[in-house]
Amino acid sequence: MPQLDKFTFGPQVFWLVVIFFALYFILVSTGLPRLYKIFIFRKKKLLLLNNSSEKGVKETFFYQKTLTSLLENLLHKLRVLPENLNKAVEVELLNKESLEVVHAERVNTVLTKLHDLNSVKNNMYAAKSLEDWNLSNKKIIN
Repeated sequence: MPQLDKFTFGPQVFWLVVIFFALYFILVSTGLPRLYKIFIFRKKKLLLLNNSSEKGVKETFFYQKTLTSLLENLLHKLRVLPENLNKAVEVELLNKESLEVVHAERVNTVLTKLHDLNSVKNNMYAAKSLEDWNLSNKKIIN
């Protein structure tokens, strides 16, 4: 067999070892550092995703708890709203009625004062002297 010939066997083993070590050093110097960086990057990325997912779960639980409490508070307010609304409407009606009474009283006083002023004015035009006018005003005011 030509592969196991004494004269060609030595050089074949020599070049096999040389090529093997050359490829080994090329892989060790370039390929392995790249693979190492890729594996480290993936590990950090997985840890970051894991931490963020745990943080997300905690935040989701917090938001869910907050949302539940807000909804319960809203439902409680909605249950109490008709009672409070009835009370507010009653108070508003009472206030409106009292305001209408006060307003009517004020209008009456203004109208009476206006009537008195008109009377004074008419008496002034009708009076022939200052004394007559003073006497007529005393009657109206009293």
